[in-house]
Amino acid sequence: AYRITYPDLSTPVIWNKKEPPYIHLYTVTKSGKKLTRIAEVENYHINPDSFSKQLKIYLACSVGRITNDQQYPGKIVIQAQGVHLATISKLLTESYAIPKRFIKGYTEPDKKK
Repeated sequence: AYRITYPDLSTPVIWNKKEPPYIHLYTVTKSGKKLTRIAEVENYHINPDSFSKQLKIYLACSVGRITNDQQYPGKIVIQAQGVHLATISKLLTESYAIPKRFIKGYTEPDKKK
């Protein structure tokens, strides 16, 4: 069992499965364009609509929700235009305080010179 404590909830959420909940980051190519997809953010009580809006402002690109993803059927998947793995990883770890080990597809941001 895993215990997840959210800042806005007073009681922690107990996750009774073999593995902890993960957020999945991955890229796909569709019609020659690269897209970044984020799946299973609702496991961490992140509202997909408000997260999409925040991504749209933060990344300055087109962001939308898709529900017919073959990898995650029946789940809400957020899709951003372009490859933004490092930026989204940084946003999830810094703004939402999600540890790196719970983000599959986590990418370290480039080091500044």
